[in-house]
Amino acid sequence: MKKLYLILLITSFVLISCRNEEKLIDNTKLTWNFLAVTDSDTPALMLIELPDGTIINNDIFLSSNGEQLSGRVTKMVRFRGLIYLFIPSKYKIEVVNDTNFKRVATIDFSSTGREPSDICFPNATDAYVAHGNDTSVSIVDIHDSLFRVARSIKVGVHPVAIACSGNQIFVANQKSNTVSLIDSRNHEEVAVIQVQTAPSYIDVNYDGTKVVVISLGAGKIDSGSKSPAKATIINVSNHTIYKTEEISYDIYSAVNQIPNGIAISDIDRAYMSCQENVLSMDANFGGKPYLTISGKFTNPYFDFMRNQLILLKDNNPGFELYVIDPNNETVKNVYRFTTNVNCFLPL
Repeated sequence: MKKLYLILLITSFVLISCRNEEKLIDNTKLTWNFLAVTDSDTPALMLIELPDGTIINNDIFLSSNGEQLSGRVTKMVRFRGLIYLFIPSKYKIEVVNDTNFKRVATIDFSSTGREPSDICFPNATDAYVAHGNDTSVSIVDIHDSLFRVARSIKVGVHPVAIACSGNQIFVANQKSNTVSLIDSRNHEEVAVIQVQTAPSYIDVNYDGTKVVVISLGAGKIDSGSKSPAKATIINVSNHTIYKTEEISYDIYSAVNQIPNGIAISDIDRAYMSCQENVLSMDANFGGKPYLTISGKFTNPYFDFMRNQLILLKDNNPGFELYVIDPNNETVKNVYRFTTNVNCFLPL
């Protein structure tokens, strides 16, 4: 009897220990960091921990490099252990390590006056940089941390956005109403695809078979009569247009929609943020968009590591970071901060 009692006691202790250990692991998984750049001509790069919303460092770039960022940061992109900080007003991209945030390099386009607007990485040795104020895409050699501009490729007018699927690079030329296709194997423009007016955002679906291009329509970035905002789905295999859909929902007409970003999830939902809402569409087959959430959101970002959609809401003053569950498209969390920011990047 005593032996049986001892066995039961030991078993209970082991089960309780396991439950405590599992709880500890779960809590660890909930903690994650993100970067946010303050909306200023001399911005700070804040490092913030969630879910508590603790500001770990008010300016991690200043702390790590002994100087502030030189201008307004419009975009942050992470690739292979590095973060690329876009400062178009200074014609440069600051490249920092994603763990200690020390500067690795500065990619400088000031000699040509070309403003960097977007970047993609078809391989581990080259970065393709679009210049929204020009008619060119720069190839930057990132092999062995050289970060030198190797050559320039002529494309359409105002190439504001760029994305790649394997060795095929798609460039949205906002003022030409076209998408340029560049082959990274020969570094040349090999095709030009006519799309809707003012193509401004572009992304590739999860398996790389489709490209979704978001066009603002006429009268959104210039004067004149307005035309509908539209999404164009392009087949990567043969560079043909698969389908074009108006970006509208219920009272939100496509003529009045002004998209400001796109993010595609791992189940190929294309989330398109506009001035009053975020709409969702099948990135493979198209179909009429439907409402994901109402509100003035920007910077849609799909966090593949944590399987969540993240949106930035400018409250001026302050901002809110919305985390959306893509499985049921409900709000998981809202984090509120008192500082105005321009863009963010989950780590």
